Amino acid sequence: LSEASLEERFIRPVLRNYLGHIYEVQSGIPHTIEGTKKPDYAFFSDEEARTAALKGRIEEFYNAAVAVGEVKRWGRPLDKKLKSEKAPFEIQNPSLQMSRYLWLTGTKWGVLTDGRFWRLYERETSKRIDVYYEVDLPELLEQGTVEDFKYFHIFFNKEAFLKDADGLCLLDRIYQGSVDYREEVSDELKANVYQALRLLAEGF
Repeated sequence: LSEASLEERFIRPVLRNYLGHIYEVQSGIPHTIEGTKKPDYAFFSDEEARTAALKGRIEEFYNAAVAVGEVKRWGRPLDKKLKSEKAPFEIQNPSLQMSRYLWLTGTKWGVLTDGRFWRLYERETSKRIDVYYEVDLPELLEQGTVEDFKYFHIFFNKEAFLKDADGLCLLDRIYQGSVDYREEVSDELKANVYQALRLLAEGF
């Protein structure tokens, strides 16, 4: 399918009917060096937030968005430029494009997909464009279990992006848990390396 057909026949039904998202399509980001850029989707917590964003100033549109989304045609590589693309802006690396959208809009989370691969990006780590959470949806549906499918649904459905009383969403908490775990493992590794070096030195 072309990108337009993919969106109409597959992506939007999945986003709307199965993941529960409320979104606005092709809302521009003003005042960029390259002119106005338009992420394919801006996701909102509810219909009221979407309506308020549409009625507000264009410069403040993405203040109410919980995430942005970008769709590519089925099979389009998501990690490299393609000079064969006809649209100039589509030539660039989609992962880099997503990172730029996150920084230009100020939103923390982004979804990039070609229909098969669904990727979740976090703004700070998107500077390294090889850092993301990815699901191969057809493979998951064909070979995975119900438990495996929950990972797609939990990470990509609307509820994952909604902030709680502390101002954090589920993805924020999972991300912070990942950071804490990494630091804990790093500290433990340092201690183990030190211990190993000490034992080696004593052995010598």
